[in-house]
Amino acid sequence: MATNEELLAALEETKLIVASLQEAQAVNAAGADSGWIMTAGVIIFFMQSGFALLESGNVRFKNYQNILLKNCMDACIGAMVWWAFGFAFAFGLQNDNTFIGSKYFFAAGLGAEDADYGYGWWFFQFAFACTAATIVSGSLAERVNIPNYLLYSGFMTGFIYPVVVAWTWGGGFLTSWGFSDFAGSGVVHLTGGIAGLAGAVICGPRIGKFEDVQAVAAIN
Repeated sequence: MATNEELLAALEETKLIVASLQEAQAVNAAGADSGWIMTAGVIIFFMQSGFALLESGNVRFKNYQNILLKNCMDACIGAMVWWAFGFAFAFGLQNDNTFIGSKYFFAAGLGAEDADYGYGWWFFQFAFACTAATIVSGSLAERVNIPNYLLYSGFMTGFIYPVVVAWTWGGGFLTSWGFSDFAGSGVVHLTGGIAGLAGAVICGPRIGKFEDVQAVAAIN
């Protein structure tokens, strides 16, 4: 029969084994979460391809290369400004500030042990930021030259959209008022849609696109 000392030693060994299993489980869970977030981010990022195909199919042949380049540059410029300060504005709220973030600039501190967010979350939100920006490329198709559109794209991804995110998903004042947007219908699509509507109102209809329709309507 085992002595009390042997039983206590076996109990301590069991505790160590359980603690080791719990630690391994926590690591595996974190890895699974990161893998799922990255997978979801890739799926969201594929919307860039969808927008590009949709928009190129709705413009005249002479402009399809222009719209494809705009969609491509949305992702390229968006990545730079989102890394530099977009993510910081969106998810860097500190203390009593509920309007705009002030940490994680240039991804500083991101992924650290005491950080609230990791690089997987950064990529996931970057895909959403690009989606919000590229909505406008279709709204302004055939009416805005590339340099001006790229200026807008950088401003949208680097400031307008991040501020909206800070108010909502970032834990800002709208969150404290009870606002909730699970999948981005307001934060992403409404923000991009309003920006596109404002641009379309300013630019007006496409030149030569609706002249025949207007003429037929006038005759009728």
